[in-house]
Amino acid sequence: MKSSKKWVHFLTYLCIASALTGISPLEAARKRKKSKILHAAMQSDVNPIDINTDKAETWVTVFIHGIMSIQPHLTIQNVMRFVRDDVHHTIYSKTVEYMRLDPYFYLNQAMQEFGLKRIDLNDLQPGHATNAIAQIYNDVTKLVYPLETNHYYTFGWSGLLSPTSRYADAVKLLEQLTDELEEKYWKYGIFPKIRLVGYSHGGNVCLNVAAARQNVYPHSPISIDELILVGVPIQTETDYLASDPIFKKIYHFFSQKDRIQRIDFFSFNRVFSRRYFRNSNNFKVPKKLMQIDMKFIRSTKTKHDTPHKQAARENFNNPSIISGRSHLLRDCSPGHLEFWFFGWSPKYYRESFIIHPLPAFVFIPYVLYYIREIRDEIVTPYPIIVDIRPEFDTMLIKQRKYANFTHIFPFFIA
Repeated sequence: MKSSKKWVHFLTYLCIASALTGISPLEAARKRKKSKILHAAMQSDVNPIDINTDKAETWVTVFIHGIMSIQPHLTIQNVMRFVRDDVHHTIYSKTVEYMRLDPYFYLNQAMQEFGLKRIDLNDLQPGHATNAIAQIYNDVTKLVYPLETNHYYTFGWSGLLSPTSRYADAVKLLEQLTDELEEKYWKYGIFPKIRLVGYSHGGNVCLNVAAARQNVYPHSPISIDELILVGVPIQTETDYLASDPIFKKIYHFFSQKDRIQRIDFFSFNRVFSRRYFRNSNNFKVPKKLMQIDMKFIRSTKTKHDTPHKQAARENFNNPSIISGRSHLLRDCSPGHLEFWFFGWSPKYYRESFIIHPLPAFVFIPYVLYYIREIRDEIVTPYPIIVDIRPEFDTMLIKQRKYANFTHIFPFFIA
């Protein structure tokens, strides 16, 4: 089903990722032997779609990581500390601080040292995954927006499971982003658009930027042109901040297979976090916010696979194929770590994940390009489904509840 050209792209990306992360190509290839495809195209590819060549734009894109794992710290005493938001000056907070400073934890995700740090796409630093992720994200962006210039950063925050810490780190993010823009861009007459990409509770740090401006810097000139939330636990403590005018557009990506997103129960104000934004007595989901259920569908493999079955899987006149509920197909949507981490993470990233070893979020620029193509048909704030089927070079965008439509688009056809 896949061409030899795509395997060249696959192996090329393995070599790039290996160079940037200190893992040998042979070892990387061995780990990825079960993966059938990788749908990334290099900059030299002939672009398979009608690209946007209207105008050149400059963007500053900032990746914000999630919390450090609390699994080793789940004692009854610590659980109560999490609920009371009383974690400072504890063994837990000190341990997380040491972990944040340990380069080992930079090997598989977009994370660097504390604060706002520039990512140099030309710096092939061994053992650091951030450069690899930024480079792949940039290549995907260039496929659909070839004239867009991106300057990439990470923002390193405490990583503590603490609403107070997230707010304090949001204040630092607003301060440091303002300083960087003034010193490196505005003073030279460059006024880039701003994009924040927040993963897990890093997304709640991003939302708290609105609170930071309201409370600390009410005259800040900063506005966030795009806020991209990835697997973020939606909480009553911060959901209302999505309505703040500092955010021009918000895209919230979630997965029904993400079990971690909803289990943050460490609050007296609610039971569990939610998967997506919903209207409540005190909050109405703004129209500028688009919610996207990101699915990956693959073939159900059997010992007696036939050409007839293969053709049936691509019969988009069949409603069960369109819905993905056919016995010929299997939902392999990303879990929490598969959204953000590379496949050599120690736990919870499946070797069988269909885009192994890539984090799912690197395809977001491509997905958003097609979503914008049908923007007028989408009824917000109700979620849409982006159903990606890499084996068939196909991506379906669907909305069922208030707008019954299905659009079929190519997915990285080389």
